[in-house]
Amino acid sequence: MMTQEGKYIPSEWIFEQGDWRIKQLADVGDKNLGKRKVITHPDYSNLLQLDVNIPIGSDIEGTQISATYNRTLKTFFIYGLRLGVGSMDLPKEVITDKGDFGDLVSSNKKYFFADVQAGAQLPLKISSVFLIPNAKGIFGVNCGNKTKSLNCGFSLGAQVAYRLSGKTYLIGGIDFQRKFFLSQDYDLSDDDKFPPYNILGIHLGIAW
Repeated sequence: MMTQEGKYIPSEWIFEQGDWRIKQLADVGDKNLGKRKVITHPDYSNLLQLDVNIPIGSDIEGTQISATYNRTLKTFFIYGLRLGVGSMDLPKEVITDKGDFGDLVSSNKKYFFADVQAGAQLPLKISSVFLIPNAKGIFGVNCGNKTKSLNCGFSLGAQVAYRLSGKTYLIGGIDFQRKFFLSQDYDLSDDDKFPPYNILGIHLGIAW
């Protein structure tokens, strides 16, 4: 009998050519399971997911819809690209018939965006699912009428992965994102930049 983490594993040995060797060994479960349930060799390295990104406490940013491709490097490092569409409610002063400035109104503008992201993750096995907390840095660009901008930020989140079959996993997750504008096309008064804003991201995808 052999043991793993204090548990007996049934095995069958045969004596051949003057030496003993294993003929049969019972299934010991997930062979990627390292100490303390940290996964050191995950079965998948590619992730494709859909995202709904909801702004928190912003009067300008609207909800974003995007698709993300992530690649895992040496288990604990991730990098990827996110492409999507969003909208902004831009403040605009209305000029009255008398030539006076009126109240501020919002002009909704659509835009396309691309984010490059890279960071680290820690895959953990909990029962029959995998919990994967992660942290990433973000650099992005927005393209659209009056919405062109460069931005950067970070995200903190977690994913849950469930094996569908073989090396294919269903993955869902959430994250908190904080973004800062580096430059922008739209001219606010006093040359101010758009204020930093927060995003709650909800994700669902397939990994393989």
